[in-house]
Amino acid sequence: MLIFTIERYKPNTINVMNRDSLRVQGVQRTLYAGALITLVLCFGCVFSPSILNWDEGYYINTALGFASDGSLSVKMWKLPNAGTLINGGGQGYGFLIYLIFLKLTGNSVHYARLFAYLFAGLSLWLCFRFVSSIAGKNAGIFASAFYAVSIVFFHFISARFDAVAIAVTFLLLIAFKKVSKTNSALAHASLGALLVLGLEFHVNIAAVIFAVSCLYICALLWKRILGREFFGFSVTVKNGISFFCALAICSTIYIYLHFANGSEAFFIITRSCLQCGIPFPQREYIRFSDLISRYSLEFAFVAVSFIWAAFRPSLYLWLFVFSLLFFIAFIPPHYEFFLWPVVSPLVGEFLEWAVLKNSRVTGKIVLFGLFLVWFRTVAVSLDRITPSGKAMSIIDAARCVRNHSSNKDTVLAPAPYFIYLRDYINFVELGSGMKYAALLSGKNLEGFSHVKFLEEVNPKIVWIGKSDWRASEDIAEAYVRSHSCNEICIDSGDRSKAPAGKIYSCR
Repeated sequence: MLIFTIERYKPNTINVMNRDSLRVQGVQRTLYAGALITLVLCFGCVFSPSILNWDEGYYINTALGFASDGSLSVKMWKLPNAGTLINGGGQGYGFLIYLIFLKLTGNSVHYARLFAYLFAGLSLWLCFRFVSSIAGKNAGIFASAFYAVSIVFFHFISARFDAVAIAVTFLLLIAFKKVSKTNSALAHASLGALLVLGLEFHVNIAAVIFAVSCLYICALLWKRILGREFFGFSVTVKNGISFFCALAICSTIYIYLHFANGSEAFFIITRSCLQCGIPFPQREYIRFSDLISRYSLEFAFVAVSFIWAAFRPSLYLWLFVFSLLFFIAFIPPHYEFFLWPVVSPLVGEFLEWAVLKNSRVTGKIVLFGLFLVWFRTVAVSLDRITPSGKAMSIIDAARCVRNHSSNKDTVLAPAPYFIYLRDYINFVELGSGMKYAALLSGKNLEGFSHVKFLEEVNPKIVWIGKSDWRASEDIAEAYVRSHSCNEICIDSGDRSKAPAGKIYSCR
């Protein structure tokens, strides 16, 4: 009878297992296909004539300065004595690998994007390795697939340095994962040194340093007070001392090299310099409202993943919480993409649970949400690959500037347009860069006259397009009126619905 029962139900059990296995395989293949499509489209964007990111002009400008005379400054601000200032994006000397690569490849914006694309691809693989080591292969697949199909990956393929910083962050988190399971004082000390070294690639890695340090403190206190591990993380006093001593020593060296050893060694420009008068609640309202309005789908997935993880506390939930607290307290809006590495385990685990371990209805809803994320990224990518009317009008306007000036003339124009005028050695940014110039020149920002600034640079061509600081456009308008500048290259075609702006010749 027992044998009969076993034989009777065994085939059904096998069928259920086969169906579950086939379902998992089907979901995985769907994720692979979606990720592959976005990766191919993003690769197409690398060689697009369109502008992918507002800051591309800054990075290309810095690369040209490094190639010509070894400086690390953004020259489009016409700064005095700025030959050794690091780019204001928050990078350290790790930025040199980007500059050297571009110097060897001719400072092409397409090669700059290719550089970023390769490191974004590396960070995608590291994301899979990191999350898989924590929550298993399926969670790693979901986390990396979400990364690939979201606008986050698209953001990292522009001609910037962010992709390198994200890859380095994942490497540091993988190192933390491995060191957390060892009982070697040398390994813990090495981790402390590596975390500080990560600051050379971006100052926002300080959030990871803060979060990991908090985990060490919690682990030491939990062991001493409660006599147990902190969510699986246990640190002996010896290992904790080794970590913090190495962290302190390397931080001291870092501060000396970048701050105490002359202000020109490393100068970080943060948006908080320009937002210092905004109250903290209003600043955070700006941060989250901007995230919700611009990245609503990705924000929704991260928020739901965080809420889900809050009912299942883990070491990496606290890693994200401590990193988020550091961002809110010290890092101004605009840099939230740097939180992706620390939130990726939560997203991967939630997606695996919702799609593979929950009801089919829940799984279908979540997969539909992923489809919407993918669809938006595909739409954005296709828009960049095939230049829109606005992109073509900007390209035509740049051609107009070239026809009415030489590359030695001073041209005032919005920073993104510099990628079309890379050989103009006297390009001056129209936008908030004027205020950055005041800060870097050591002047009092309140007493800085933007009108006088324009009088000093005396531009021959004034290209008034969309800038990141509306007041600068009004200042430029006043300048062209007071100098009787003549508008040139007026576009009266179909592209007038998305004009590149107005171009004036001032002498």
